[in-house]
Amino acid sequence: MTEKLELWFPIKNAFITQGWGVNGGWYRSKGINIVGHNGIDFIAWHGQPVHAAHDGIVTFSGIDKFFGEYIEISTTERKNIGGVIAYAKTVYVHFYKSGRLKFTGDRVKVGDVIGYADSTGLSTGTHLHFGLKRGELVSSPLDFMTMDPNNGYLGAIDPTPFWTKYAAEDAEKVTGIMNKMIELLKSVIGLLTLQKK
Repeated sequence: MTEKLELWFPIKNAFITQGWGVNGGWYRSKGINIVGHNGIDFIAWHGQPVHAAHDGIVTFSGIDKFFGEYIEISTTERKNIGGVIAYAKTVYVHFYKSGRLKFTGDRVKVGDVIGYADSTGLSTGTHLHFGLKRGELVSSPLDFMTMDPNNGYLGAIDPTPFWTKYAAEDAEKVTGIMNKMIELLKSVIGLLTLQKK
C-alpha cells in the first residue's frame, strides 16, 4: 500500500500570510498566467532557516526572474497525493542571494536546513513561498514531469491537506518520541500477552 504524502512545516511557528488560490488578478498583472496563488506564503524574517518538508532529492537549485533563488525537492518514492499515486515535488521560493544550501542531486531528510529566507525574485517582502506539484520521474530522479501543467496553477496543487501538525525543524525530536512510544506500547502488549498465558 502506498503511503500518504505528509509534509512538515518548513518554517518554525508557521504563520500563513497568503493562502492557496487567491489574488489571481495581481499575478496576471505581473505577467504570471495563473488563476490564483499557486502555493502557500509563510511569514519569515531575513535569514530564517528553511527546512525540507519531506525526505527526497533536490531536483533543482537555482535562480529565476519570478522565483528569485529557489529549490525544488522530489520524493524518491510514489506517494498517495489526494488519491493520485505519484511522486511529489515541493518548491521553496525567495531565498536570499547565495542563500541556498542544497544543490541539484543532493539527498535531503525532513528537517534538513536547505536555505535561508529572503525576498529575491518577484516578492513584496521577506517570506517563504511553498508549492507542491505531483508528477512522474521520467528517466532519472532529477527529471520530474509535472502532472496537469495546464490546471491554471502551473501544475501546482493545494498543499494544505498534507500538512502534519509538526515543524520540520523538530522532525528528529518528534520521530524519537514517537519511536519511544511505539516501543513502550510493544512492551505493554508483551506484558499483557504473558499475563493471559
